Amino acid sequence: MIQVGAIIFFQKFPHWRFFLDFIEAHDVFNHMVAPLICMAPFASVLGCTFTVINRYCALCYPLLFKEKWSKNVSCILIVIQIILPVAIFSFNFGNSSKLVYVEVFDSYMFQVLNLKDAIINNIILFCLTFLSTVITVTLNFIIFKKFKKLMANASKKERNKKYLMMFYMIGTTLCLIALCLFIITKFRNGAIFTTFLLYWIIPTLTLVQPITTLIMSKYIRESFLRFYFNNFIFKNYLKNRNNVTSINTTKKH
Repeated sequence: MIQVGAIIFFQKFPHWRFFLDFIEAHDVFNHMVAPLICMAPFASVLGCTFTVINRYCALCYPLLFKEKWSKNVSCILIVIQIILPVAIFSFNFGNSSKLVYVEVFDSYMFQVLNLKDAIINNIILFCLTFLSTVITVTLNFIIFKKFKKLMANASKKERNKKYLMMFYMIGTTLCLIALCLFIITKFRNGAIFTTFLLYWIIPTLTLVQPITTLIMSKYIRESFLRFYFNNFIFKNYLKNRNNVTSINTTKKH
């Protein structure tokens, strides 16, 4: 959510003209933009890649996955997702930016003052995102084939989950491809237009995975409700489900 928050605050708030006076009055924001604007997208891309690798290992190597992919491994990957973007784009910490008015879009945006570093940022981010896209597309194709094969003899309800899996794969892949394309865009005002699109790409990339997982997995869905809404919603959910089960059982008798 840090990634999404950074995109919203530093790109959409100026566009919506929220807190413009406050942002302009505090120079600290000018120094935060350059590193965050690259770290945030790459952190999302990295998280997406780890998720796809997780799914691939779970489906293709279930025994090894169960043995090796522990909570410690997940925690390590989370740390990597935070530290790696910071390390790669650390040279931006010395860069500054300024809030400028863009007449063609009738909005404000942050502009990095060091053009050379801005170009380097785009090159690095494009290469990393392109690599992630290749990995994601390849593994998603393998995952879908494996999932389809596993669900061949399952119930119709379970087999229909392949369409949700397909939606997830297409959604994440399109987000990564779009991110690649907009990083290297060369048309007039392309860099400015990209900032508006990132507002949709990054949140979508971040949210597609957990939403599809909650829909597909009843166990995870119940665990989610139990963890966040244990005192009220989850108990009512179980109560309603038990009532439905009782009614169905009574009808059968």
